[in-house]
Amino acid sequence: MNLLYAVSAQGNPLYQGKFGLHGRYQTYGQHSFIYDLIAAAYRRGVRVTLLVEGLSGFPLAEPLKKYAHVFELDEAPQLGTVDLVLLDRDQATEPAARPAADHTWPEL
Repeated sequence: MNLLYAVSAQGNPLYQGKFGLHGRYQTYGQHSFIYDLIAAAYRRGVRVTLLVEGLSGFPLAEPLKKYAHVFELDEAPQLGTVDLVLLDRDQATEPAARPAADHTWPEL
């Protein structure tokens, strides 16, 4: 199975430290969810590609390279067959580009 996980970290207040608490930034478990999901998928033989809009500011990029192919959203290679797509984005914004694959992306 091939999983494509697209994260819009750029412009997303969750990933820009907008939720401070006692000098630390809260992500409300989002980072844990992303890491655990990708690591668990990898352990079960799922091939994961993580595309991140705003990759340079996304703290999980390096740790997740152990479990997934990690790319900036607009620099992703041709992906081939994708069985499942997960989109993680701020509801108020749309990622600048959708990743190219061997099919047409539906409008959201």
